[in-house]
Amino acid sequence: MGEMRAVMREGKSEARVVIAGDIARPHMFAVGAMAGLQGEVTIKDGQVWVTRVVGGAPAGAGPSVGASDWATMLTSASVPAWEAVELDADARGGELEALIARVAGARGLDTAKPFPFRIEGRITSLEMHVVNGYCPHGEGNASESNLPWKFSGEPPEDTSIVGFFAEGAGGVLTHHGTAIHAHAIVGAPEGTLTGHVDAMGVGRGAVLLLPAGSR
Repeated sequence: MGEMRAVMREGKSEARVVIAGDIARPHMFAVGAMAGLQGEVTIKDGQVWVTRVVGGAPAGAGPSVGASDWATMLTSASVPAWEAVELDADARGGELEALIARVAGARGLDTAKPFPFRIEGRITSLEMHVVNGYCPHGEGNASESNLPWKFSGEPPEDTSIVGFFAEGAGGVLTHHGTAIHAHAIVGAPEGTLTGHVDAMGVGRGAVLLLPAGSR
């Protein structure tokens, strides 16, 4: 719902998807941006986490959602059960994308089609942002009032990843140059925060979760 190119580069960030109701239900997983690019939204097993930028700082909300909360872009999937695979190598960037594709293919997933995934455990590095009326991957420059909030460093141990692997979907489901659109859910002193993953690294022993029943 809502293509990456139209929302992020062409500024078509109107409200498209009401999050309450069918979207916020058990087994639902999703990543997206709030209407007007006023924050990030991540859904994990029906729990909705939203983070906005208020006064230059992140403000998290969840796991419930307000009736008036709308997304301009949302990629979602209902996954009743997951298969857990312990990763056998450290990886980041393109190496991580290749590792996800290899493991998914070995378990019968058609990697030419988009599929959801999760990562738990050893997330060794994380770069993420929260949009604030402007996407740092879009066209033009942000003003002082709509700079995104950014995080870069070693995330807390309870960090988890919800994402989608979509080969060849740049500008539609993913940003150009990557096959992954992923969000992080991070415990922080401000409360639980979520953001769009710009880069991440995982350590050997991290757990990759894929939709069960593909084989």
